[in-house]
Amino acid sequence: MNRLKNILLVVTFILISVGGYAQNYTAKAYKFYQVKQFDSAMLYIDSAVVSIDESKYSKTWQLRGVVYRNLEAKHGIKYREIALQSFLEARKVDTLNEFKLEIDSYIENLNVRYYNDAVNNVLSGNLEKAEQPYLTYKQNYWAYLDENKDFNAIDIQFYNALASAWFKRNTLVESGEKKTVYSNAIRYFGKVLAIDSTNYSANYGIGISYYNQGADVVEGMDPFSTDIEEIDRIQNESIELFKSGEPYLKKAFEINPNEKEVVEGLTGIYYSLNEDKEYEYFQQLLNKMEE
Repeated sequence: MNRLKNILLVVTFILISVGGYAQNYTAKAYKFYQVKQFDSAMLYIDSAVVSIDESKYSKTWQLRGVVYRNLEAKHGIKYREIALQSFLEARKVDTLNEFKLEIDSYIENLNVRYYNDAVNNVLSGNLEKAEQPYLTYKQNYWAYLDENKDFNAIDIQFYNALASAWFKRNTLVESGEKKTVYSNAIRYFGKVLAIDSTNYSANYGIGISYYNQGADVVEGMDPFSTDIEEIDRIQNESIELFKSGEPYLKKAFEINPNEKEVVEGLTGIYYSLNEDKEYEYFQQLLNKMEE
């Protein structure tokens, strides 16, 4: 699995000569912005954007965007959204594309925060909230920066990381929660395979998720206190789980036959399925790897 990292962009703010337009509220907002009194800057820039004269200028909207961008840490993500809408309005009134590069840079820098939110949620274990900011990052990129941007490579990296994080959670939860954990791991690994069916990590991840569930079902059974019908049901359930995992582990083995982890998984599956020929083959292979 590739390690997820935050994206860092350096943006040079080019909000100069604001006073040159003799824009009353905008000029006052800029003075407060320069000394990092962002709340005061917000009061004036909000007046500027409802002014008939000042709202015509792209720099007025750009300044509103960077003011709200700086207020996000204090007031929350809603201010990021206001900043984004301000930059979009700055683009709209910039009919001559005089500030296109600057505005695009502002939008990209702001949008990266959604990606970084997704990464931080994965790294901090806040997995339930990880995907949505990532989807927002992609949707914004297509809508406002490049409608043809290919996200396949970053999708594979992100969803492999998210799925792996869900898989690792199985060691931290009670037995009753493991099914949900494995289900999420399988779902996100599946998103990787939808892009690249030969991805080793995703094939192995799905295969071992099914195998572990099958093993958990068997290990959780007490043969001395469980009636015959329940034993049959548990055995059938475990067999279905092992069979579900088999094709993914076989595919992972085809992709990388030298990985000990996948050989161990296949050895366990064929032992559990009582498929002696296949079990002996992988057991011998495993023995050689352990020599």
